[in-house]
Amino acid sequence: MLFIRHACSMFNLWGKWNHKVIREEDMEASEISFIKSVKGKFDIKFLDVPLCAMGRAEAEAAQKVVSKLPIKYIISSPLKRALETTNIIFARHPQEKEIKVIVHPMIRECISNPDDIPDWTLKNLKEKYKIESKMSYDFTMLEVLHPALYFLDTLQPELKETVMEKLKVVGEDKYAEVLVELMVEKYNSAPKHHKRFESNANGRKRGKLFLEWLKKFIEEKELKENEIAVVTHYCYLQCLAAKEFDKNGKPVYPAIPNAKPFVLDIDELLLNY
Repeated sequence: MLFIRHACSMFNLWGKWNHKVIREEDMEASEISFIKSVKGKFDIKFLDVPLCAMGRAEAEAAQKVVSKLPIKYIISSPLKRALETTNIIFARHPQEKEIKVIVHPMIRECISNPDDIPDWTLKNLKEKYKIESKMSYDFTMLEVLHPALYFLDTLQPELKETVMEKLKVVGEDKYAEVLVELMVEKYNSAPKHHKRFESNANGRKRGKLFLEWLKKFIEEKELKENEIAVVTHYCYLQCLAAKEFDKNGKPVYPAIPNAKPFVLDIDELLLNY
């Protein structure tokens, strides 16, 4: 079945610029201005950032690959960079008007930076993709959850409890600030290989739950595996697909490039759990 990591986001672009693998002349003026204005990886300006110009070009380049597949359903992460990637990659698909996009909270990215935290209202998302896309977007899975805090139910219990206790004091509208504060706190205090806010083990747990849901969905809809695609994220994909983890709990899996569709076998993946 087809899996796709989202295309290059503004956070990814900042990383490339920060590590000197991209030049300013290769970026748009607005991107340069934004990147120079941030104060590090935990700057809240990175909250759920969209794709950059490079990312949009990457997604467009992938259109030819997916156009040859009889896609009927796309399962997409709710984060902006994944939704935008979905919308662009499948924009010229021969069956675009028939494709249904299911926005699934279980395949969000493993939280480690502000760009992994959602910044949206459901109403705005539904209106945006109703106007911009010929595909049908189904946000039902999010409608029954909190419009911004849906990810808390898929965090490890102790983190969820910590976040909720803090939100009781400052209010739910401060969820992003609370999460960034906790990220920085853990990054500054945790041992070298355990600084990520959300553990790889929890990403692995979510991976299994999603694969079980996906297998059932395919059976219920009587789909072939080449009729469905999943658009998600780097760390989550590594946790989901890895056959082993190193001594620090990090998934042993090859690097996954932006917007390059690749195939995984669901049954084989489930055997690894």
